[in-house]
Amino acid sequence: MVNFELHTERLLIRNFNSGDALGLISLSQDEKSTRYTEDQKLSGLEEALNEINSFSENATEGFGKWAMILKDEVNFSGWCSMLRDDKTGEVSLGMRVLPEYRNKGLATEAASACINFGFGTLLLERIIGKTVAENPASSKVLRKIGMKHETDFEGHGYLCEKYSISIDDWRKAKGEK
Repeated sequence: MVNFELHTERLLIRNFNSGDALGLISLSQDEKSTRYTEDQKLSGLEEALNEINSFSENATEGFGKWAMILKDEVNFSGWCSMLRDDKTGEVSLGMRVLPEYRNKGLATEAASACINFGFGTLLLERIIGKTVAENPASSKVLRKIGMKHETDFEGHGYLCEKYSISIDDWRKAKGEK
């Protein structure tokens, strides 16, 4: 496993470890977090630890699912991810935040850090984000980090939206040429 860390003003984004298991269980059982996903509900510590091990096994350099740790409290607040689709090659951004940490800008902060890492370090050409149309909070996060609506599609029985940002648009937003 490659050691991974990103730092923002309020967050440490890092590889999952066993200390994140209870937070991961709580997040997996939150109906609002999983309503539109195929994420499995974790029922106990063993399942959570297996899930954390799978994150480590499936991580490749620069890609994976990472724990979001609120620095001030040293608490698990959610997760974010950048994953490459083996079929399309597209890199997709994802995130989930525990209920007590929502509406505080943490998802936007984490997503922005991932985008900066993806373009600034990995030199990706494009990053996408997908969300269910009924979830305006996620759409708002994607727009805040500079993504533009690309298309609508049907996914898991829901109307979904696909957003994207290119490295050129990211550079322009940062004032680079």
